[in-house]
Amino acid sequence: MNDENGEFSEISIEVGSWVVRQDGHVRDDRRSVRFVGKALAHVELGDDGRVGRAGNCGTTQTLYQLPDGRLVVHSHYRTAWVGEPNTDRLVVVTEEDLGPTGRYRWLGARAGYDRDLTVDEALDLPPGGMPPRPAPEEDFVP
Repeated sequence: MNDENGEFSEISIEVGSWVVRQDGHVRDDRRSVRFVGKALAHVELGDDGRVGRAGNCGTTQTLYQLPDGRLVVHSHYRTAWVGEPNTDRLVVVTEEDLGPTGRYRWLGARAGYDRDLTVDEALDLPPGGMPPRPAPEEDFVP
């Protein structure tokens, strides 16, 4: 696992959602969250779920480690579509979630949780397999 920052510090993010309605009004129910942690990795996923910012919507994910060892992901979903909410959430994840078949595998690959598949994992892959893994970011800055 990469330890990009080395030091724990106060981190401020938002959770909740905001949306621009068709009448132009904005509904915003985001709340600030402050905690002590360190950023381990960051990835942007386009609207097709692949690494890289593209299209009218996408997700930015940042993996944080808390002082008690827990791992959390801040996920920011952005959209350019009127009436569709932009959302921010914070979830606890496991090393399995960050592994090669986990729901946060792209982020896990950037953070050093990548590994070879087991035979059972490979046999459980959908037809066509999985998209290729991203290269680790050498110059990560949260």
